[in-house]
Amino acid sequence: MRARNFENFSTPLVLILILITFATHISTWKNYTTVLAQLTTPHAPLDYRDEIIDYIQKNTAPEDKVLVWGFRPIINFVAQRESPASYLPYPLSHVDTPLAQHWADGFYSQLKKNPPALIINMIEPADRERIPDLDPKIRKRYKIKWKDVVLAHNYKDVLEFIRENYIRVDNINGYDIYWLNVTTQSPP
Repeated sequence: MRARNFENFSTPLVLILILITFATHISTWKNYTTVLAQLTTPHAPLDYRDEIIDYIQKNTAPEDKVLVWGFRPIINFVAQRESPASYLPYPLSHVDTPLAQHWADGFYSQLKKNPPALIINMIEPADRERIPDLDPKIRKRYKIKWKDVVLAHNYKDVLEFIRENYIRVDNINGYDIYWLNVTTQSPP
């Protein structure tokens, strides 16, 4: 009976989580109004210029995965590069439920199975008290406000996986670029 009640509320819960995510990132979405407007115009050429997107397109192949840490799916979309995981707002889960834990586990599993060639740390300074930054020095300076946020239960494992397998190679417009360190990856 209990699982059945959860199923009845899972769709509205997902919709609420998506709305909360979009609402809390409204300043980020304002930057992409041109792209979003073009999506509603049939056959309009997509014209969006961004140094991060240029970097991704010049330095990765179309089949390479790119993880944007900080929930910016528009970057993957415009750069035409897939994310390695299906749960994009990771590590924010907003609520501690079995469904959120399932999504977090799926994210970590997909990340390890298909490690992205490139990770872009796009955490804005205003979000560093809600989302752990990839840079450990920055993480130490900003303390997560635990009363205001619920993070995935395995976020420390994900951060450790990234620390062990990626190296910071560049910074573009304040965003750190991490490349997969192929010497740490075992053959398939």
